[in-house]
Amino acid sequence: MSYRIAISLRSKPLLSLAKSKGVLRRASGYADWQIVSTAAWTPFEQLLAKSSRYDAALVEAFNLHELQQLQALEKPMVETSNVVAESPFVRVVSDDYAIGRLAAQHLAETGVRDLAYLGVNGHQYSDLRCRGFVETLSLLGMAAPQILHVPASDTGPGPFVFEQLTEWLQKQKFPLGAFCCNDTRLLFLLQAIYASNLELARDVHLVGVDCEPIADELFGDRFAYVQQDSETIGWEAAGQLHALLSETAAIRKNLLIPPKGLIHNRTKVETTLDRSVREACDWLRQHVSEPNCVEELARHMGLSRRSLERKFQASLGHGPKTEQLRIRIDIARDQLETTDMSLVAISEGLGFADQRQLSRLFRRFHHETPAAYRRSRRNGGAI
Repeated sequence: MSYRIAISLRSKPLLSLAKSKGVLRRASGYADWQIVSTAAWTPFEQLLAKSSRYDAALVEAFNLHELQQLQALEKPMVETSNVVAESPFVRVVSDDYAIGRLAAQHLAETGVRDLAYLGVNGHQYSDLRCRGFVETLSLLGMAAPQILHVPASDTGPGPFVFEQLTEWLQKQKFPLGAFCCNDTRLLFLLQAIYASNLELARDVHLVGVDCEPIADELFGDRFAYVQQDSETIGWEAAGQLHALLSETAAIRKNLLIPPKGLIHNRTKVETTLDRSVREACDWLRQHVSEPNCVEELARHMGLSRRSLERKFQASLGHGPKTEQLRIRIDIARDQLETTDMSLVAISEGLGFADQRQLSRLFRRFHHETPAAYRRSRRNGGAI
């Protein structure tokens, strides 16, 4: 049996092209696939109107209504956007929490006096980047950042928002460190910085996300940005769609792809994880219900426990035991958001001693109980 596959990846052009490249590379190995649309950004309306021409699709949805329209088509789909909190589809996206963590680690080394996060309200990727940023700063012993939600727009900040950003800058202590959730927010802030006669890398240290054209063409090496691994997202998304069509068991509801790293001074890449740490993290995910397995992991990696600890500390700022706990809590959070599993079932499946231990550790990471977290997500609450 052959399958007709549509591709509709509509994010920023460079990201969409990189994702499509990954999709097409993997699809070349599937003899039963026929790609009927190779345009990275097939119009959403065309995807809906011509649904009879394909059997399955790789898609991006930017609001709840679009998700509902796609779901109504009743076709196998994998989503590669992380805007809406809950999706009915298998989702392969960037690890947005890790993006925020990497931005925090970089700004912590710049000696800034104040910190800020510029996000967009109601978008899950922004909420997760904010959470990773805030919680990592806390772990590093730094003050909580100011959080600004800049209205969604791709055409410019508008006079009112521009005036607000300019007034806000005038009240800050410098040097200021700011993490912008995307390139649009970074451009908004850059306009306000130059209007305020401030200087990048002296008065304001910036971190953006996937800002390569801006950095290279306009501002050189005067700010840093986190680079997503968009090609791997496309590769893995194609693999998940193939698994859906083949009805195999190798399907994950939410697959998170770590960022490539942080780029500063144009060519310097600070990699989030070296190869051995990434392999170790994959092993921890596969053994998530075994809470005391660091010694076994060290043997699997062919390292002493001390060497393993050093590698994790250098890449992540904490040891493998803490990383496994973070993975377990992340999975618990996902199950709270997307399933009706009881807290007892979640705790047992993830290797916690009991529901009380899960609740205690969950509160350490998210500052609320699992039950409260589930209620807030079901009621549409934001971080």
